Amino acid sequence: MELGGRRLKATVNIASLRLASCLVAAGAFVGIVGCATIDLAPTQAPTVRIEEAHLGGATRVEFNADGSRIATGGDNGDIRVWTVPDGTRLRSMHGHEGKVRGLIWMDHRTLVSGAEDGRLLVWDLNTEATTESVIASPITAVVRIPNQERILTGHTDGRVQLWSYPQLDPLAEFGMGGKVLSLAMRPDGEQLAASNNRGDVILLTPDLGSSQHLRTAGKDAHELRYAPNGRQLAAGTWFNLHFWDLSTGALTVKSTEHMGAVISLDYTPDGRQLVSFGRHTDAKIRLLNVHSGTLDRRLASHNLCGYSIRVGPRGRFIATASEDESVRLYDIGAAYQPTWSLQAGEEIYARK
Repeated sequence: MELGGRRLKATVNIASLRLASCLVAAGAFVGIVGCATIDLAPTQAPTVRIEEAHLGGATRVEFNADGSRIATGGDNGDIRVWTVPDGTRLRSMHGHEGKVRGLIWMDHRTLVSGAEDGRLLVWDLNTEATTESVIASPITAVVRIPNQERILTGHTDGRVQLWSYPQLDPLAEFGMGGKVLSLAMRPDGEQLAASNNRGDVILLTPDLGSSQHLRTAGKDAHELRYAPNGRQLAAGTWFNLHFWDLSTGALTVKSTEHMGAVISLDYTPDGRQLVSFGRHTDAKIRLLNVHSGTLDRRLASHNLCGYSIRVGPRGRFIATASEDESVRLYDIGAAYQPTWSLQAGEEIYARK
């Protein structure tokens, strides 16, 4: 295929393309087939694809402090550590009996994980063994308080719980009135944001002693993230991104190219860009200019629904975890040279 004199490479899933063609012929707009997205524009391919990283699906990904490692969690409760940027597996651990829903790097050799089995575990990466553990109600989110020996967890029963670290003693709790979907800690450690499945977004002090409700558009905030300067809070909802100015509480809603839920998002370290990841009939990955609202990059979609996305601390690499069992790394420090990549499948060249 040639556009503007350039020969473009296309990677096409033939069955999906045939179905899409039929629907287009019927007058329908097509961007999805099930949870597998057909990218209808050129996209940037991943630098590294780790296929079968977690059998059943990869559910969480987190960078360590210097960006040289990522930890990932899986649908079946396993946890793995990989090098960046080459994706070599360094560690493989299993201590959960349910989906891993939260991962925190406490330092270069210690991880904390939380899962739907209710277990909160502290891992020594040198020995691949747990040093502390506690069982609570099913966990949906885990964050740490910077510069404090404290951890916060969200739960399906609507509780947010505060724990000591590393002992994992319960210290306080707050009732959200509905299943906790996401927790986010402001970078200075002075404020926690929490969302539930009733459309609420609540700001809390880290000790869970006081709270403030933000005005919302009545949609569930699937994930919350603070801007690096702590002045803005972002959320992924169905189809849209929500941004709160925390000095005024004002809400701005921005539309996206996502055809379903924006399940995960993250800011670049300079706060100028935000990356979003789709789920529920969508697996697109998009990099947005926060100030202008324009799209900076389209990154190649996963084959199945998204779960988790993070930007590395140096701002160069983006890591993703998906229901297609893969973990991927995208280099956004490289020149943007998108190609046609409609789905993982047969590579073809076409010329007019």
